[in-house]
Amino acid sequence: MQGLRRRSVPSGPSLALLLVLVAGGGLRASAWQEPAAPAETSQTVVDSASGQDLFDGRLSMRYVGRFARSTSDHKLYTTLQADLGDPETATFHFLGRVVANLERGDAEFADLIDTWNGDVVGFLYDAYVDLHGHEGMRRVRIGRQWLADTPVQVFLDGLHLETEPAGDLDVVFGAFGGSSARLYESSQQGDWAAGLYAEARPWAKARVRFDYLYLEDEPRFAAAENDLLAVRLWQGLGDDLRAEGGYTRLDDRDRDVQGRLVYADAEGDWMARLTYYQLLETQLDLVNELDPYYNALLELFPYTQIGAMVSRGLGEHVALDLGFDVRRVQDDDDVGQFNRDYERGYANLRLNDVLWDDLTVSLLSDLWYSDERDVRSFGFDVSRPVFSGWSSSVGSYFALYKYDMFTNTERDDVRTYYVRLGREIGDELAFDFGYEFEENEIDDFHTLRVRGVWRF
Repeated sequence: MQGLRRRSVPSGPSLALLLVLVAGGGLRASAWQEPAAPAETSQTVVDSASGQDLFDGRLSMRYVGRFARSTSDHKLYTTLQADLGDPETATFHFLGRVVANLERGDAEFADLIDTWNGDVVGFLYDAYVDLHGHEGMRRVRIGRQWLADTPVQVFLDGLHLETEPAGDLDVVFGAFGGSSARLYESSQQGDWAAGLYAEARPWAKARVRFDYLYLEDEPRFAAAENDLLAVRLWQGLGDDLRAEGGYTRLDDRDRDVQGRLVYADAEGDWMARLTYYQLLETQLDLVNELDPYYNALLELFPYTQIGAMVSRGLGEHVALDLGFDVRRVQDDDDVGQFNRDYERGYANLRLNDVLWDDLTVSLLSDLWYSDERDVRSFGFDVSRPVFSGWSSSVGSYFALYKYDMFTNTERDDVRTYYVRLGREIGDELAFDFGYEFEENEIDDFHTLRVRGVWRF
């Protein structure tokens, strides 16, 4: 079964993905970051002092067409987000999506949407009511919701309560519970999630949080339940330096540890990050929240990942990023297709307004070492307004391994070229168009995307 074992390898050198990987631990990185504003699926900011009713939102429609030599696949995604209500009493937040299969492709383009019998599939991401005006409570939320500040993201239909900071230590208590929401399961019977947490600021520039999660998942053949304990600490070290660390314990065993040290100078010319992540125990068949990929990728074996990144502004028009990632599987016998050792170094040079006004050029170089293979690659992105109100970018990037989430497959040595156009029309309308051409060892693929957004 070695060939089926899991991996955690970057799927491409784009800067956004790069920063996620440098944060450490692949999909688990978000569990340790300073909780910021909730993700888009749960972000509702209400100004109760305004005294005005709330009504706003956005409607977006996106067409995605994928083409190969012998087949094609066409889908239309319609997404609605809306917030309404009285900020002094109660507000409602909604986020949902409808996917229409305009034309089903062959197995080459099969995805999760194709597993439904019909050609139109709906997904409900958020549908909750926030009750305001309760003394001592920062949050009273009822309905379908995401919890992103927990050690692993929790998606449930239930209740979430959180107190206002109290006392000299700004102590906050929270509790939640309900039926786990499963977008890709036909039945949620027997799936439950509940948790308690507390956080405080025990000394200057510090914040500590404790979490307990109880998760129950009733799959087809056997029921599973897991308890997760977590402690996390954020500490400011002067004006420019901060440290973060965390530890989780799953049932009766240590699960993982992570640390991060970040420097960002007040002038904004320097930024540096050092990260460390270690998975301590083999992760077997767990509840969905802890490992949604087990059925496809099987065990996740212990590994260590270290990352370093430095970003430096070189004058008004030039910036340079340098980074290095190292990943090591604890036992050489556990290295396989989805569980690899690798080293990767990269450099990203950004030039702003150098040749023409409003022209941004990014040059990215990568050096990969993996499975006794040395690969050097080069990518670029050129962005500039082309017409009145229109933005554009063209570029290319290379991926040693690229995971295709549509087809649940992995491809090697992938070179992608892209062209994008976008335009904002006032505060209400936006349009963008994109085309990608992908070369790999198996076939060539074309992807066309068209999207329109109306904000109301």
